[in-house]
Amino acid sequence: MPVQSFTLSDFGAAELAITNLCTSRLQVRDRNFEPSVIALDNNTYSQCRNARVPVSVRLFSSSSEYKSVFKVEARMLQWLKIAILYEKTDSFNGATLLSDADIIWLGNPLPELRAECLRGTDIAMMHNGDSGYALLGNAGFILSCGTLRARNFWRRAATTMGITAATLQSDSALRQAVKRFQYRLIRFKLSGMIHRQTPLVNDQHLLNLLVIQDVDLNFQLLKPEIFANGCTVNSLGVHMKRQIKVYHACCEESVDEKIRQFERAINASKVQRRLRFRRCINRLYFRAT
Repeated sequence: MPVQSFTLSDFGAAELAITNLCTSRLQVRDRNFEPSVIALDNNTYSQCRNARVPVSVRLFSSSSEYKSVFKVEARMLQWLKIAILYEKTDSFNGATLLSDADIIWLGNPLPELRAECLRGTDIAMMHNGDSGYALLGNAGFILSCGTLRARNFWRRAATTMGITAATLQSDSALRQAVKRFQYRLIRFKLSGMIHRQTPLVNDQHLLNLLVIQDVDLNFQLLKPEIFANGCTVNSLGVHMKRQIKVYHACCEESVDEKIRQFERAINASKVQRRLRFRRCINRLYFRAT
C-alpha cells in the first residue's frame, strides 16, 4: 500500500519540520513512502529547499499576521490541516499521513499503520490522553486509509468549513474561506454560544465531534506505546518507552523546548544510529551527507 506523508510548516516551525522529515527518512526505507513538507510561506519553503527536504508551497501565512488579539491567523493554520487532507485524499489510492511539525520518528511505524488500514480502519489518530476531548483523538498525527468512507469524511469536514474543490484551486480563496470560518467561531464565542472560559474551538475539537457524528466511520486510536503523545509519555514504563516509533512533543511551547524533548525521547528509545539522529536534531544532517 503506498503511503503519502505531509507535514505543514509555517515560518516558526521550519526547523521542526526539517527534523520530522529527516528522522522519517532515516527510519523508513520504502519506495512506496513519500514524505514531504507543505510550506505555508516563502521563508519556510527556502529553508526546506536549502536543507534538501521535499517541499511544496501554499502561500498562506506571513510573520506579520500573528499579531491579532484573538490569534486569528495562528488558529487558521490548524484548520488548514483539514483542507489539505481533503485535497490529498480525494484522488489518492493509498494511505495518507498528516503530522504536525513537532513530531520525531524513532522507528518505522509503517507496518503498524498498514496493518491498521488492512483491519478495515478508515481514520486513526494519536491518543490524546486524559484531556477531556471527545474520543481523546490527537490531531497532531492523523492516518487516513484511503477508503471511500474516509474520503467522504474529509469532504464533509471541509464542507463544514465552507471549503470546496474549487476553493482549493486558489491559495487566496482557501485563505479567505478559512478566515471566514475562524471569525464565525469567534462570533459564536463572543455571543455566548461557545463558553467564554473555554479555548476557541480548534481542529482537534472539530475532528472529534465529526467522528462522533459519523456513525459509519471506522475510527481508531493508535497504540500510545508506539505513537506517543509527549503530554502522557511519562505514564509509560521504561520498557514501553523503548517501543515508541513516533513521538509528538505537543506539550512544549518553544522550538528549543521541543528539540530538547526530542533529545530526551531519543535517549529513552531503542533508536539506532544515534549520531545521525542527533545531526537531524541539530539541523546538520543534510549538510553532512
